[in-house]
Amino acid sequence: MNRDDFLILLSANQWSNAACIGYAIKTCKALDYSDKEINTFINTINAMFSNFTLEEAEEEYRRH
Repeated sequence: MNRDDFLILLSANQWSNAACIGYAIKTCKALDYSDKEINTFINTINAMFSNFTLEEAEEEYRRH
């Protein structure tokens, strides 16, 4: 999935927190994160979902 595909999913309301976390977990595994590191990451990203809007997250993504 490229950046444009990602933005299309966001605008089409086909994205979910669970899908996002699933991609993130796959990424963590590809980077050989330990189970403890993955769990810490999951807890942190769930906090981000609670503390920031979709628009704020999108803005952060576009900055990088």
